[in-house]
Amino acid sequence: MKIRAILFVVILLTLPCVQAQEAFKPFKSGTYQYLVADEVNIRDKPSADGAKVAVLPIADSVKILEKTDEVFTLRGYETNWYKIEFLDNGTSKTGYVWGGMLARSVAFDSDGLIFLCGIYGMGEEEWHPYKMQIRVANKNKQVDMITFEIYRDFGGIEFRLQEDPGIKGAENIVSFFYYADHCAGTSGNNHYIFDGKKLHVGFELRTGFDAPVYHHEALIWPSNEMGVPNRVIWIMASGDYDADNPEKAAVKLYKWDGSKMVEAK
Repeated sequence: MKIRAILFVVILLTLPCVQAQEAFKPFKSGTYQYLVADEVNIRDKPSADGAKVAVLPIADSVKILEKTDEVFTLRGYETNWYKIEFLDNGTSKTGYVWGGMLARSVAFDSDGLIFLCGIYGMGEEEWHPYKMQIRVANKNKQVDMITFEIYRDFGGIEFRLQEDPGIKGAENIVSFFYYADHCAGTSGNNHYIFDGKKLHVGFELRTGFDAPVYHHEALIWPSNEMGVPNRVIWIMASGDYDADNPEKAAVKLYKWDGSKMVEAK
């Protein structure tokens, strides 16, 4: 019961500061979006057979003019082409880009790095329909990237960047949250460590509730109110509200060894 209470406090303290966006809606006309891929071909028509009118670098910004009815499939992921306006050597031009080349979320750090999150393809398992990607870019040059799969039946996502997390050797924590939109759904919290050159897997947590059964996982980072210097506290609680058996709970302390999180003894 005590662990469950601590988890409740941690979840309140670490909830994303803005409301999660509905997952993967079409891009709206008139909005500016960033390219999640590098050397993106811009076509003269909404087709992979269209002539190239420009090749744009990662993290370039383009203006959405309209969504077309034409679709294209890459790595199992099908989505629409968009008519866009963009700058090419200072000249405004129009063309078409496939929607899978556009970032779904972006975050900037104080050093000018941009972290882009987008759809990489479809997952290999039924319960993991989407394969996501996170890329880091500096002055329109890719620094590193990482891919991961997420559970299906989620209703919202959130992408967040934490600078100076209080972990020696870690410059940023890049977090991807996805939220179940119904009972019995699985929510996830994926956290990746950026050391200034590479992205590394930090934690991939899962939380779910299907009354009366529940499972919760949460983290307390060093920079959080209840944090421990240079350590990450992992908390887990699971059980059945209707069962006589006691709740299963665990608390572990982790440290960063330069390439992965390891349990601190």
